[in-house]
Amino acid sequence: MEKVILVADEAARMLRVSKQRLYELSRTSQVPTILIGQRQYRYSKQALEKWLDNGGNNKTEDQSNER
Repeated sequence: MEKVILVADEAARMLRVSKQRLYELSRTSQVPTILIGQRQYRYSKQALEKWLDNGGNNKTEDQSNER
């Protein structure tokens, strides 16, 4: 499977949020983010889809069951 990397505009459209909101979510590690250098963000389409399937939760099912 080929990995698809998105820029902020594309990822924001995918999540249906503003680009500013996406940056805020990225800075606070609430969405899967690839940091390039100190200020450039990229997003894996597959990671975002998995994150959405998990209800927007960064925890995996295994981590959720540990409680």
